[in-house]
Amino acid sequence: MITRFARLGCLALFVLCPTVSAEEPTSCIEDPVSDLVSDMIADLDPPGVVLRVAQDGRLLYDRAFGRYDADTVINIASSTKWVTSAVIMTLVDDGLIALDAPISRYLPDVTGPLADATMAQLLSHTSGIGGLQVYRHHLSQPVDMQLVDAGREIAQGAPEHAPGTAFDYGGASFQLAGAIAEKVSGRSWHELFDMRVAQPLGMTASFYGHPMPVHQDRKGLSNPGMGGGLHTSLNEYWRFLSMITHYGETSDERVLSKHAIQTMETNRVGALKIVYTPRTEDQQHFRYGLGVWCEAFDQDDRCSVVSSPGAWGTYPWIDRNLRQQGMLMIQGQSAQVSPWVARLRRAINTAIKTCR
Repeated sequence: MITRFARLGCLALFVLCPTVSAEEPTSCIEDPVSDLVSDMIADLDPPGVVLRVAQDGRLLYDRAFGRYDADTVINIASSTKWVTSAVIMTLVDDGLIALDAPISRYLPDVTGPLADATMAQLLSHTSGIGGLQVYRHHLSQPVDMQLVDAGREIAQGAPEHAPGTAFDYGGASFQLAGAIAEKVSGRSWHELFDMRVAQPLGMTASFYGHPMPVHQDRKGLSNPGMGGGLHTSLNEYWRFLSMITHYGETSDERVLSKHAIQTMETNRVGALKIVYTPRTEDQQHFRYGLGVWCEAFDQDDRCSVVSSPGAWGTYPWIDRNLRQQGMLMIQGQSAQVSPWVARLRRAINTAIKTCR
């Protein structure tokens, strides 16, 4: 099959020649999607693109373009939040953290309005801590300070809202959540991630660094970015995504309980005031669970489509109605990438119907 990329020719520094996986998806899906990917690349000019989509265990599309392949490790910004929440939910499964308990139970020296905030509120951006529009202190905290100290510093600050009264998307609350996880477990965040998620899923090249470019490639930071510091590849994040798709199970073991996954995939925003959301105009109906966006949900607030887009363009998703999971790995601005993701998903689903 000659893709539109091949017809355009290979460009310097961006080889528009897709790599092919061992399992060849059907061409009636591949051709229109590859044409659309070529349009996206022409528009965004990224260094590389990897797109993979599966449905009912069948690979529908799996292609890499440019300087990226499925093993390329990059910082995925806020796509980190899904993984961070999963690590913390393993502690909830083990009874070390109660989602609705005040954080002062775990950090007794935290006083003031935020002492009554809960882990569920921290992971759903409803704790009262200011969002990215007004609060970016966590991004400038020293990377060599201890995560527990960084969390305490955030907790002692003045909240923008009373806990549980508003949705204000940011990252500082995740730093505090990570600090609590370290405190109750007695382990560093790197140890928690490695033992509870990375090792079971074979994510051997993935690590928590920092979302800011000056620190991005540093491993082993004592104050890693909980909301945006994960560095990973599509292949490794795909294993995480598959575990979530299968409600916490891999072929070998259970990483999370089904109840934990269902709890994460519950709309926590409801009718709360929305102070700040980074979602585009077409995504204003999105709400939030624990570390994951709810793109669609029922009258009981159960999310049927969940995703975790990052500021640099990475976009993983699960559509439970379609029994589909997918991931786009790219370097670009989320506001520019997200509309292309929507178009790609529509093109894939249209092609599926055409191929029947």
